[in-house]
Amino acid sequence: MVSDKKTACAGLLLLAALFLLVSATDNSEAETYTVDNLGVSDYTNITQAVDNASAGDTIRVASRTYYDAVDVDKRLTIIGGNYDVSMNGLYNYCNGADIIGYYSFDNSGNTNFYDRLWCEDNHGDIEGATRTTSSFWGNNALDFDGNNDYAVVDHSSIYNVSEVSISAWINLDDNDTASRVIFSNYQQTDSGRNGY
Repeated sequence: MVSDKKTACAGLLLLAALFLLVSATDNSEAETYTVDNLGVSDYTNITQAVDNASAGDTIRVASRTYYDAVDVDKRLTIIGGNYDVSMNGLYNYCNGADIIGYYSFDNSGNTNFYDRLWCEDNHGDIEGATRTTSSFWGNNALDFDGNNDYAVVDHSSIYNVSEVSISAWINLDDNDTASRVIFSNYQQTDSGRNGY
């Protein structure tokens, strides 16, 4: 009888210890991470988010083109950007957001470049400029020799804006003091010239 009481007490202690262990490990809540290769989120690629997430977490992925080989070895919820998610505009650039174009010029083609937002398919053409191997990231810079070289995007009504902000890295070959156009929204129509 004493042996049965010891066994029962040991069983209750073991059960209580297991209950405390389960309670302690269940206190962590699932996290939600965001992925956007434009860099306005927790991670810029899916692999980073999956590697750093824990089982049970959610990963929301902005609608972009990603080049990842992802090994998912835990239970995760991965939601694409077009899954009726707004997230304060992070996944909804195409509907009223401030950014209207994102051109990185890092594709391997020599005659075109792509709007990485993919909202209006405002892709462009490269005229005269060539890829250069002297850039920091390999063949991902354009060399404009100053003689009719340019990158152009066909006019779209989304570019009818009164304020513009541009970010660019530009490396001049020499101490050129002539005026150079970096960005223009110039149009010549039958009624005259306009733009900036």
